Amino acid sequence: MAGEHGDNYCYQLVHYIRRFQGMESLEALSPPKTIIINQDFAQCHGVAPFYLGDLFDIPSRSHPRYGNQGGQFTDTTETNHLAVMQVARDTKFVYFYARAREPWVKGNVFNWILLNIDNSYEAGWRRF
Repeated sequence: MAGEHGDNYCYQLVHYIRRFQGMESLEALSPPKTIIINQDFAQCHGVAPFYLGDLFDIPSRSHPRYGNQGGQFTDTTETNHLAVMQVARDTKFVYFYARAREPWVKGNVFNWILLNIDNSYEAGWRRF
């Protein structure tokens, strides 16, 4: 966002939507569960909360740039439309599960998707 405001306005928007429009109660966390990597994904059954993505969101973007920057912002890169996301944990590790609507884009490239979970402001992508 221009002006280096980060996600502040997004957080403020979400706060006011929750305050005035309301929202469903948050789903309770499931108990800790160890997930064995490279085994059947059925291990993730029962892990809560269970996040569902918007399966048919906009596949590409084309919009005038913010403020007086001029020009057009266009993004036609392929994306993975996430259908289901879950996070499990045990006493030692945190496990992430994500399933896409269609076969993964760039799915065989090492480190093609990054879960930025180290809580480091400087190590993040554009400080997010």
